[in-house]
Amino acid sequence: MTDVAFDADFTVALWLVVPADRPGSAGGLATTFDPTSRTGFHLGVISSAGGYNGPGDELRVSFGIDVGTDPRWIDCGRPSPSSSLISNSLTVFDGHLHAASTDAPAVADWAHVYRHHGGKEWEDLGQVGKGAAHGVGPLIVHRGSLYAATWNYDWTRVDTDDLTACRVYRYEGPGRWEDCGQPGASRRLYSLASYRGDLYVAGDDCSVHVYRGDRTWEKVRSFASHAHPMTVHDGSLALATLNPATVWTYDGTTWTDLGNPLGDEEHCNQIHTLDEFDGALHLGSWPLGKVVRWDLRSTRWNDLGRLGDSTEVQALASYNGMLYAGAIPRSEVFRYDGDHNWTSIRRFYDPPRWEPLLVSEVDDTPRGERGLREWSRVTSLTQHAGMLFASTGSCTGAAADAPADIRGTVHAMSAGVTATTAHSLEPGRHHIAAVRRGGTVSIYVDGREAATAQGEVTGSLATATGLRVGPDVPGSFCGEVQDFGAYDHALDSREVEALAAQRPD
Repeated sequence: MTDVAFDADFTVALWLVVPADRPGSAGGLATTFDPTSRTGFHLGVISSAGGYNGPGDELRVSFGIDVGTDPRWIDCGRPSPSSSLISNSLTVFDGHLHAASTDAPAVADWAHVYRHHGGKEWEDLGQVGKGAAHGVGPLIVHRGSLYAATWNYDWTRVDTDDLTACRVYRYEGPGRWEDCGQPGASRRLYSLASYRGDLYVAGDDCSVHVYRGDRTWEKVRSFASHAHPMTVHDGSLALATLNPATVWTYDGTTWTDLGNPLGDEEHCNQIHTLDEFDGALHLGSWPLGKVVRWDLRSTRWNDLGRLGDSTEVQALASYNGMLYAGAIPRSEVFRYDGDHNWTSIRRFYDPPRWEPLLVSEVDDTPRGERGLREWSRVTSLTQHAGMLFASTGSCTGAAADAPADIRGTVHAMSAGVTATTAHSLEPGRHHIAAVRRGGTVSIYVDGREAATAQGEVTGSLATATGLRVGPDVPGSFCGEVQDFGAYDHALDSREVEALAAQRPD
């Protein structure tokens, strides 16, 4: 049955066909949601991609409900005891959240990757690159493995320090990172992305390379400026450059220039994050701290407004039906409430009576340099374990510029009740069922319970928006959705198992 009001317990179920080597991962499966009141439910597939990265080709299922609840935050501790920058790196691999660090007072503490075990507990997975670079920036999952790219984030010193070109590594076990070679001559590898079965990397040598196995990389494009964040949108790889700022898309053959999102370099000369939301490509910019959306129908950029007094938007992510953004200078998280309205839901760096230096005051004078180094940033946002995780860091990433205080920590937020599966779906056909029973939501994969979350959300989820099957806020899933059904009660485990046993022809 499909005529369900969603005003009490319910179940939705479907068959999902996951293609191999797909042009993108995340996408909506079924939803009824009113973004104004933040009421309804979302069922979709997600892929983690922190900061400049993404997405990888891991694919997990998310099912969330909400009735306009207030966000709740928890402190997840400090992965690195001494680093003041958790990189733009939050990534889910093998059921755990992973994070990477940049710089530290001691060389032995540079460029480590950490695995989260819940609460404030982090496991050190070892140094990547044996101290050849100050940090690990990008982390991504590709073909079942975790890849890390090194970088030297501090742009104020990168041209004067004696630095070697950065490299990409593959995780082989705690303390063991396999060298996958040097893509180009970048001293900062900014981003990794998985696209149509290939691993791409972008860096400050103004080029994009694709991995060909062993330690071999092939250059696929050079640009006039730094190749910076990447994502996948509408079946294409999307990439943005900085100084000057331009957005490009690549369909595997042709690169298309989408131009400067705000029209000129005065309003936007750097782009720091790309993500898909509600079927559209979104980006975060400098120096006005704005989010801008690309409209496929009109082929125009639409300015969605500035985030408070932010100067730069570093991270974008969808979570339980809403778009969230992380920014500097206050290490602040915002929620987009529509019609150019951004609501601040957390400031991590907020000393009493502190006001940040204005962009117009950033210069080479001692005062300007000190003010810049006071800034703090949200470096990554990604969804895991039913929550939205945020990482923080100092402005330049250099240990000499800012203490490891709130900078270098990880936090998690929940809004409503969301369940997220821990492990990636393999290519092929899968039965997915989502069950709401009061304040409890559960996800079943192939007839077995894969994730459950409990909360205080009660009452009706009915909205005037109606049920939509298919494209949703995470985007349009590139596989197939078959045999969708909705039920006006919560199926039990035996009933779900029986549905999963009825494979479609």
